[in-house]
Amino acid sequence: MTLPNYQNPYYPDPNPLPTPAETGGTHGPVTITNNADNSALTLQSSDGKGEYGHFVNWNEHDWKDDDDDSQPDRTTFSWSKVECLKVLGTLKAHTTYAFSIALNTNDVDVNSAHLFHVQNQSYIYENYNSLIPITAYARVAKKVDLSGKYLAVTQNQAKTGYTPLKDIQNQMPTIDANKEIFFDNFDVYKGEPINGKDQEQKLSTLSTTGYTGSPYYIDLSKLSPLMKNLATNDGYSAMHASDGTLETAYTYPITPAPVFTSADGKTTLQPLDKNGVGNFYLMFDKIPNWVKPVTPANSGSGSNSNSVTTNPTPTTQPSQNSGATTPTVTPTPNNSTSTVVSNYAEVKGAVVYGIKGLYMYRHPTFAKNQRIARYPNQKRPNRPMFEIMGYARSNGGALRYKVRDLNHGTKSFGKIGYITANDKFVVNGYYQTMPKNKRITVIAKHGVYQYRTSSLKNRGKHDRQNAHLKVAKLVHYHLTTRYQLTNGHFVSANKRLVIQGLH
Repeated sequence: MTLPNYQNPYYPDPNPLPTPAETGGTHGPVTITNNADNSALTLQSSDGKGEYGHFVNWNEHDWKDDDDDSQPDRTTFSWSKVECLKVLGTLKAHTTYAFSIALNTNDVDVNSAHLFHVQNQSYIYENYNSLIPITAYARVAKKVDLSGKYLAVTQNQAKTGYTPLKDIQNQMPTIDANKEIFFDNFDVYKGEPINGKDQEQKLSTLSTTGYTGSPYYIDLSKLSPLMKNLATNDGYSAMHASDGTLETAYTYPITPAPVFTSADGKTTLQPLDKNGVGNFYLMFDKIPNWVKPVTPANSGSGSNSNSVTTNPTPTTQPSQNSGATTPTVTPTPNNSTSTVVSNYAEVKGAVVYGIKGLYMYRHPTFAKNQRIARYPNQKRPNRPMFEIMGYARSNGGALRYKVRDLNHGTKSFGKIGYITANDKFVVNGYYQTMPKNKRITVIAKHGVYQYRTSSLKNRGKHDRQNAHLKVAKLVHYHLTTRYQLTNGHFVSANKRLVIQGLH
């Protein structure tokens, strides 16, 4: 940063003299404003080596070099070389001394994250050897354009860049429509990945308004419906991290710049900002052994339905929300072969619960002597819940869920077996829609807690059974959902804990 280079670089001219500093006025590019007589204050300017350089004092008719009074500063001083300004003297109580200065920038690159700073160093009154630096950081940048759709890409065969995916491009959402992009405008995290248990907290510290030259992150949990649909219907998942787990947030550092190529990596492409595509892209991996959807003549369950394959297997960990225990689902990679399942089936890792009486069996072909557990028809808060681990077909072709029992406090808790996948008996245990009247009722015997984050951390207010809550929106969290209330807090959208409407 430098002072503007005026047409006459040698300022001030011998005639006229600069406006007296103690009365306010303009001295080259510097404007001084006082609300009191501070004539004892001296403004200094350095023309070469920052705060340790050669300083010139100027105050009214006193224009001199603080190192050499005889030096002809009027003819050698150049505003274009000034690097630092100082104010020396004593400021009277309850008075101010202010000056404003216009700055030019040298070699500005709006795509760079380089920062400059303005710093004030003050002495502690009791100890003149102690400095208190107060620093404001800034950089020159342009606001980024968030218009258009995401570009869908996958890594090319040579792992040297990304190849556009034409087969799913028409499913890409509008950029940041779900407020999923977070910008690290001052490079706090240095382009390091943000994933895991601290993801939500770290992303909350970043800005939702982006500027050029900023690393940014895309929170995939906010794109859960898209990711679920692509996994079940098109065979694409989020990309995998180096440890083999699915990414939950993508990291886009400033460098290196993305390279887009043909599938073989030989032809460079420029697909961004064209044909309705914006300047942001989403990365996907092809699911191994995925089977293209087919329409069987008979599904074996008395209905003709399209069939699709499943997405990678997630695992669950228990999370206490109330007197009942609900699962928190975290994706993990799938190394098993895919199974063709009906299009009404819930994805692996999802939680389902029984709406009619049913049994768990040892094998997918049901027989009385293979029963592991019995689940009688229950009132809603007590209905049995299961985590889907996989799929199978009976000898007659009927679809089964391979499940783990999630019903804490029962003899069957933790058991693994097969249950029917018929949606007349089991459905998703979490709401996937907003209540029509934007009201929900707490039905859990011991009530529910509100939380300050969608991960159901930072517990807040407790709501008793039969309490009515106002809902602002439905939020997806991995393979579960939450209701965000009008006060900004979150409650689980588990159907055993709350029910849509007023009851």
